[in-house]
Amino acid sequence: MQLADRKVLRWTAFPGILGGFLFLFFAINLTVPFFQPIHHRTLNVFIHLTMLSATFVWLTGTFLWGQNKSGIMGAIGYFAAVVGLILIGIWFYISDFLNMAGTVSLWTAWARIIFIWGIMMFGSATLQAGQFPHLAIILWILGFVLGHAGMAYQWSGRLYLIAAGMIWTAAIFWLKPRPTQKRADVPETEAGSVGRLVSLDLHRGLIMVIMAIDHASAMIRRSHPFEYWNFPMPDYFAAPGLFLTRFVTHICAPGFFFLMGTGMILFSESRRKLGWSHGEIVCHLTLRGALLIFLEMILWTPILHGKPVFTYLGVLFGLGGAMVVGAFMIRFNRMVLLGFGVAGVMITQLPPQFIMTMGQYNNPIMILFLVPQVSGGWVNYYPVLPWMSITALGMLFGKEILLHPDKAYGRLLMTGLICLALFPIIRWLGGFGNFRPAAGSGWINFLNVVKYPPSLVFTLITLGLNFVLLYLLEVIHGVLGNWQKPLLIFGKTALFFYFTHWYLLAAFSLPFFFIRSNLLWTYLGWATGLLMLYPICARYLEFKLSTAPGSIWRLI
Repeated sequence: MQLADRKVLRWTAFPGILGGFLFLFFAINLTVPFFQPIHHRTLNVFIHLTMLSATFVWLTGTFLWGQNKSGIMGAIGYFAAVVGLILIGIWFYISDFLNMAGTVSLWTAWARIIFIWGIMMFGSATLQAGQFPHLAIILWILGFVLGHAGMAYQWSGRLYLIAAGMIWTAAIFWLKPRPTQKRADVPETEAGSVGRLVSLDLHRGLIMVIMAIDHASAMIRRSHPFEYWNFPMPDYFAAPGLFLTRFVTHICAPGFFFLMGTGMILFSESRRKLGWSHGEIVCHLTLRGALLIFLEMILWTPILHGKPVFTYLGVLFGLGGAMVVGAFMIRFNRMVLLGFGVAGVMITQLPPQFIMTMGQYNNPIMILFLVPQVSGGWVNYYPVLPWMSITALGMLFGKEILLHPDKAYGRLLMTGLICLALFPIIRWLGGFGNFRPAAGSGWINFLNVVKYPPSLVFTLITLGLNFVLLYLLEVIHGVLGNWQKPLLIFGKTALFFYFTHWYLLAAFSLPFFFIRSNLLWTYLGWATGLLMLYPICARYLEFKLSTAPGSIWRLI
């Protein structure tokens, strides 16, 4: 872009700053008791339309400022965001000024989907282009997305994010442009070394794809069964499609925890070769685990509750807690890790009934670390210690890869087959390891096992399937060619994928307030979401690899 063009574009900073301060005004108006909410309809519509107009000019300036480096994906994202923004503006005018909200409710649902996807696409391309501070871009991406995803629009904090991101980005127009960072990634190496193993990334990507089925069902069908040890088991009314939709996703959580443990060992070895001390590795992993918990509370819970909730804990709490504990176990030898993992899986079968008998069921310490609970203000699906056992087994596999790269996968396959063989035996015997016996004689009841906490039968069948799949991916990945690229990209951007897919699916849920959903819509939404997320994750991966090995962006 010519210097004269850049001078002209600098004037687009002023609408960005104006829009940012208007978002800040609304945030303060909603959160500070001294101010009263604006009730005058005409004034409210005028301010909203001014904000949208300023956002449009600012988006255009941001796009033109970095168009040479954001590429075609940046252009597609920009135009999608603008189309969504215009449609949302029309909706504001019709619903608030003309008082005809009911006539465009479905329309605005689709507009929000387009806008969210456009902002994520444009934002990831802008990150990769390197023309603006990374954190400034992340702030306005999160603010805009949370404003239109699920219940998060109720959270005034999103307005502060938008205001900070817009003002910060607009100010860069008048400052010296940031130079594009050079790639600083650690070169990926062949399987069998301490670098990234293709099969691990493929398996992680496959888990992300399968996981999205479950979350699509939760957001689009508004149905998500939970297999709690002390709640009635879900009854599928002889509906095999609904059961299999849930059952196939059971491999995801154990796969996450197992692969995380393996990755921790491989990560620590690779960083040791770069000269990191043991203390630096432990601090890095501890920080990463704490970051997982923090991000879940501030970026995920607002979708469900309209604001951050610090007593509603999901899978990232379990993963983060297990990583923090596991950080202090990376020097343990294989026998200690094996003993910890197996003992932990077995001991998990005992605390629930014991805690109930002792009257400690509602103790927060027990809820955080031992037994899942849904009661009062506390909700925790993934207490740390039961799932830490699976992480320890993953750490064991990581050490096997380092010591015996030619034998590790074969041993994993044998272990997986043994787990699958033990599952029907223990399930048929009932009692220990089941939490709940089969509710009937059908195959659905036989396979419908307790996940919260992971019963022994659940752990056997899910880890068995994960081990077999991981072995097969190691064997066949060399012949997959470009077909494996989407899974590799999803696997290498797992945490980024996790949040973006929740935001997109939360937007997908909006039309189904007006359209009756079913299993077909669920799978269509799932497939469409994956197609829309692929270029976003691909661009984010390019950005991620351009940062230094110790960068915080490598953690996401």
